[in-house]
Amino acid sequence: MKKEFVILIPSYEPDEQLIKVVDSLLIEELPVLVVNDGSSEQYDTVFNIIKDKVQYIKLDHNQGKGAALKEGYKNIPALFPEAKYVITADGDGQHSTKDIVKMSKILLEKNECVLGIRPFDKSVPFRSRFGNYFSQTTRGLATKTYLEDDQCGLRGFPIRYLNELSKIKGNRYDYEINQLTSFQLRDYQIIPMEIELIYPKDNNKKTHFKNFKDTWNIQCIIAFQGLPSLISLSLLIAGLLVLYYFGYSFHHLIIFPAYLISACLTLIMWTILEPSQKPLNRVLKELLFTIIKMTSVFALMYLFTDAFKMSFFIAIPILVILACFYNLLLSRIFK
Repeated sequence: MKKEFVILIPSYEPDEQLIKVVDSLLIEELPVLVVNDGSSEQYDTVFNIIKDKVQYIKLDHNQGKGAALKEGYKNIPALFPEAKYVITADGDGQHSTKDIVKMSKILLEKNECVLGIRPFDKSVPFRSRFGNYFSQTTRGLATKTYLEDDQCGLRGFPIRYLNELSKIKGNRYDYEINQLTSFQLRDYQIIPMEIELIYPKDNNKKTHFKNFKDTWNIQCIIAFQGLPSLISLSLLIAGLLVLYYFGYSFHHLIIFPAYLISACLTLIMWTILEPSQKPLNRVLKELLFTIIKMTSVFALMYLFTDAFKMSFFIAIPILVILACFYNLLLSRIFK
């Protein structure tokens, strides 16, 4: 057995595919930990086949994928004392054994976090493609961080991160978004690794992802993470309207304090919640974002309202859209 690795598989009400996944990993001599997330008794036939081949944990009741992952992280040191790396994978066959082995080699070589990146093409149902893109977009706007695929469950971590992984908030699919955001904001290196796109023939109808509930939870978290940006935007719009109402010709200048306040709030918030291991990099990145955005928005505001004589109330929504575009563009450039 390759005792330096643990393949952690959270599983809820699986079919026979889980048995195939486990067997293929054992052929590669990869130790496996399966966490049964409170599946009902009718699924014991599947778990009974694998539980003697792997390390097995069963939760008393269904708590969600995030909770199952965290339970696995907490138990790895005791169950696998020689482990140096953990790879999380799904038990439905969407992550190939070939890619898991490939990830294990990258972990050995780089000793840093590795994230599977799926090539989303037209074979993937539209709702899944849209959901992934929407998550990338809103997370990029809120946190100024970007990843090509922030919902892939195939991830590899050195054991030194276990304590942090077990403390990240979220019990369902929101946990995985929190996980990536936390690591990016702390400036931990995340190595992208392109993986094979394997999608169920039934268009993933067996998924336990609840479209409205889980999407709502994820977007609420992202909205909280983007609170400083929302405050800045509100201050900017309110300030512009007030100054315009009173007829001040220098109303464009409100752009500068609004963005500076946003930068200060962002730095304070993330320093408290997610202290970076590279604080100077965080300050410089936020300063660079702020300078580019406020000078660009100021120039465009002047151009729209003074040069083009555009209506003030038409210019504002255009500027808001452009400001969001800047956030996305910068997050991709400085990812």
